[in-house]
Order: sequence, then C-alpha cells, then structure tokens
Amino acid sequence: QISDDGGHSWTTRYQQAGTGNSGESSFHIRSIDLSDHNGSSLMIRFSYRHHSGGGYFYQTSDGVGWYVDDIVFDDMQVLDALGEETIADGDMFVFTPPEPGNYSISATPLHAGGTWPSGPMMLLHAMDVESPSVAGYEMWAADFEGYLGLSPGSIADDPEGIMNGTGVSNLIVYAMGLDPGSLHVPHAPVLRATDGRMHFEYRRSPMRSDVTLVPEISFDLRDWHEPGGENCPAASYEESEEIEPGIEMRRVCIPVSAGAERVFFRLRATTQSD
Repeated sequence: QISDDGGHSWTTRYQQAGTGNSGESSFHIRSIDLSDHNGSSLMIRFSYRHHSGGGYFYQTSDGVGWYVDDIVFDDMQVLDALGEETIADGDMFVFTPPEPGNYSISATPLHAGGTWPSGPMMLLHAMDVESPSVAGYEMWAADFEGYLGLSPGSIADDPEGIMNGTGVSNLIVYAMGLDPGSLHVPHAPVLRATDGRMHFEYRRSPMRSDVTLVPEISFDLRDWHEPGGENCPAASYEESEEIEPGIEMRRVCIPVSAGAERVFFRLRATTQSD
C-alpha cells in the first residue's frame, strides 16, 4: 500500500489472497509500477490482513504468514528526517533551512478537517553563500549528483547536457535556480504579448555570479542581438525585479510593431572560464 498524504490515507496497489494451506513454496518476484506518482513523496507499507469471514493463521512462528524479502526501489530517493509544519492561510510561506544541504518541499492542502493528496515535490539546495567551498556550478552539480544517485561528473562534466527532459541545459538550470532532476520546470522562460510588446521572461539567481546569462533576439535564427544593441528594434530593453530572496525575474521587451513577422528569443550562458 502507498500513501501520498503523509500516512493519512492508504491505497492498495497490489494484493494477493491467501490459499488456506501451505501456499507458495518459493519466492516470486512482484513488480509494482509507481510512475504515476513521479515527483511525489510516498510512504510504502506491507499489510498482512484478515477480512471478515473465514479463518486465519495468527501465529508469529516461522512458517506462518507472509515472507517479504529483497525489496528494491528503482529511480527513487529516500527522504530522511521528515518534518511537518502547518502554515497560515494563504498561498505563500517561508522555509528557512537549518543548515546547508538538499531539501524536498511539498504542500498538502487541508480543508474541512480532510487531507488532500500532496502536491509535487520541489527540490531545493541550501548553501552557505559566505563559504566559497560550496559555491559554483561544479559544487552545485556534485551535490545534485549525490542527491539524485547519479555517477560523479554526470552533471558537473556536462554543462550543456539536459537532465530534466525540458530542453534546458544544466548550466542554464543552475543559473536560473531550477532543479536538474525534475521532469517539469514550473519556472521555465515564458513569452508573453502585452501592451503592444513582446515580453521574454526568465529567472536569474544573482548569487550564482560564476555564470552569465545573456538574452538574445533574432528574426531569422542566423543573426542574434542583445536587447538595446545594434540591429535590435528601437525601444527594446531589459528590466528586472526581485520576486523572492535571491531570485530575480528578468524581462526582455521589444515592440510588436518591429516589422518582423517572427521573433525568436534565446538565453546564452557563459562561465568565467569561457
């Protein structure tokens, strides 16, 4: 059985009825697909239960009951030191890590005394910004490699690689303060059209100063230009605002009446060593 609400409710994912006799004489493999709970925090238990009617074997001696052995979980991470905290009404809260390290956060709605399924997990990496030993892309990548159970260098040695299935490179994921192990990126760059302008919005973590993110504009996918630079539409510019501690939302704006039928945006990431 599994629970995705901290043990408040349980769902049976596999069951096997007893036979009333000696049953199976050897171990058999049972495989349960949990992919529909990808990104969730799960509790798992094994239950040996008696339903009403009929008899049952209640002894605890060897040879009686259900033998379970060699339990293996694929593509899953173990969460240690689980904690729970009730927050005030609203859609925002502040999480203060007690120490540097990796944390997973998930919200569980409560309504009229009932508990709803928890939302998707958000992976956070807290670091001591005053300590250079934990700063930089390579240390960030090494921490996530350990957290995700990847071989050393899987992320650190492949900044242009894509670990999250979204088409965003590891280096840009780092610069934007995102999660390299998530199959969905809720804070990926977006394109909006408002007030007669095209707005290209993306997140940036100013603390990760070892990487520079440069937005660029193109009308033909051949020539790329920085906002406000030569060959860019007049009145194009870039602005930014802090949306949460340590995270900025940057916005590239160009007039829709620039005369081009199509406009393309991209982010170019460079490191201090490039």
